[in-house]
Amino acid sequence: MIDANLRREARNAPERPGVYLFKDEGGNVLYVGKAKSLKNRVRSYFQKNHPLEKVRRLVDGSRFLDFFVTATEVEALVLECNLIKRYHPRYNVEYRDDKSYPYLAVDLKQEWPRVRYTRERHRRDTRYFGPYTNAQALKETLDTLLKIFPLRTCSDSVLVRAKRTGRPCLYYHIGRCPGPCIAKIDHAEYGRTIERISGFLEGRQEQVIADLTKEMEQASQAQEYERAGLFRDRVKTASQTLEKQRVATDSRLNQDIFGVAEEDDIACVQLLKVRSGKLVGSEDFIVELAAGTDTCEILSSFIKQYYDSTPIIPDEVVLAEELEEPEAIASWLSEKRGRALAMTVPKRGLKKRLIEMAVENAWHSIGRFKVRSEHESKKVMAGLMELQAALGLDAPPATIECFDISNISGTNAVGSMVVFLGGRSARQAYRRFKIKTGQGEPNDFAMMKEVVGRRLARGSKDPKFAVRPDLIIVDGGKPQLRAAMEALAAADIDSVPLAALAKQNEDLYLPGRADPVRLPERSAGLYLVQRIRDEAHRFAVDYHRRLRSKSMRASRLDDISGLGEKRRTLLLRHFGSVKRIAQAQEEELVAAGLPRPVAKNVKDALGGG
Repeated sequence: MIDANLRREARNAPERPGVYLFKDEGGNVLYVGKAKSLKNRVRSYFQKNHPLEKVRRLVDGSRFLDFFVTATEVEALVLECNLIKRYHPRYNVEYRDDKSYPYLAVDLKQEWPRVRYTRERHRRDTRYFGPYTNAQALKETLDTLLKIFPLRTCSDSVLVRAKRTGRPCLYYHIGRCPGPCIAKIDHAEYGRTIERISGFLEGRQEQVIADLTKEMEQASQAQEYERAGLFRDRVKTASQTLEKQRVATDSRLNQDIFGVAEEDDIACVQLLKVRSGKLVGSEDFIVELAAGTDTCEILSSFIKQYYDSTPIIPDEVVLAEELEEPEAIASWLSEKRGRALAMTVPKRGLKKRLIEMAVENAWHSIGRFKVRSEHESKKVMAGLMELQAALGLDAPPATIECFDISNISGTNAVGSMVVFLGGRSARQAYRRFKIKTGQGEPNDFAMMKEVVGRRLARGSKDPKFAVRPDLIIVDGGKPQLRAAMEALAAADIDSVPLAALAKQNEDLYLPGRADPVRLPERSAGLYLVQRIRDEAHRFAVDYHRRLRSKSMRASRLDDISGLGEKRRTLLLRHFGSVKRIAQAQEEELVAAGLPRPVAKNVKDALGGG
């Protein structure tokens, strides 16, 4: 039965471009969509006996509609992408399932930029290439690129130390780094290398090889034979890489070819990357589907999300099926790349055969995914059943929460809580705790009691904590177990099973039992609790490191007049540490980029060390 209030809100939708949001009774976003005319699009959801099951379920489960009016359809498309990433609505198609995809990143704000492997994509002044689905292949690609285009790979602190000592690292001696730390390369030449590696990643390999060949010839004519030999080796490696790429078309265009395969509640979008007429690689993306999602919606949603997250836009996008509102998407992509983009749905010829290849590969990817998923599901269920038997639980624990503490001598002490649902991590439910008691004293017992107690106390105040876990695991032995037991008792809770996993022998300690439970070595149950414990440890250590790093940076520089965040960063990069900043002369601080009054403030505040 469609809610009457929902119908009224739909009737009042504006006849303007924009974004609409279907929400349930609790205000949770169920679906985000864009439209050229909000009134016409939203009205289409309320037709009697709508042919799509997904639309019928969406409307039946919705109670509210929100609208965001935009100036143009392209603005609406960008806003739609951002809102989907923000809310993760259950009825939208999202290609990033439960994992983050890797990128290659170039940090352009650094004096000597690096090309690095990363899974984040949020830093300003950083250029990202990707995403990629095969992490190992990406690391091999990066290794090959650095053979062709030597760049520094060291951290900023290592670079500063090498500058100070005048001793470069091993990578310089084996020809894998051009030696910026000892002034063996100038900024102009280093910048050209960055541009070439970017061009290679964007598909301009032949142009890059031509540039390298030209430099080799120039060095040879100038009788700089050692330099010419370096360029010769790079040209050879780059050419071998190019020869491995299969010729796909007679065209010189850069093309992205998209094929789709669907089965039950999953689909796979297969991307074939054609650069300068050569097939240079492929990526497959598994997406989870709401019931009734058709191929057109899968492809439209994927295209918008994929190109929203990658800066590399080809000359042509070749599709297995027409998109929803293709003109708006083509305009958006043309605007992103700065020139016109072609979008085609071939019916015959070579492009059609490439689409068929993409679709065939998508079906193979679905098959592999199902095999892996089935194997993983069986392994997880076996682990949960082993835990049920070993710990004497009434049922396999569907929700497991695990707690860990991280600190150094009691300083910057933090706690972590990770959540596993059905044996799989639920990262959106993870929580961090900055510990309030015992700072300065390494009292893990009190810290664990505080963290578990704070989580339990939130159960009556925060709906996100209202559901009690089927099992609580704390990292540690009997002391940590006793701390968690006291936290449960203080919260007047005696119905949640509890266990402590000790690192030595991986023993599980339980309340009321003198001897620990030892799960069989290499068993699914032991693997599961180790994975949960290790994830809690990783999450706690990551938070602790960030706090420690922040406090170290803030300790002596934050309160100096005129020394803002950019100038603090400048000094730390230049000198390498607060101690060396304190030891620097006023003239050295000015030479590093500080105004003289600020340099004087630094000297007055830090003295000589």
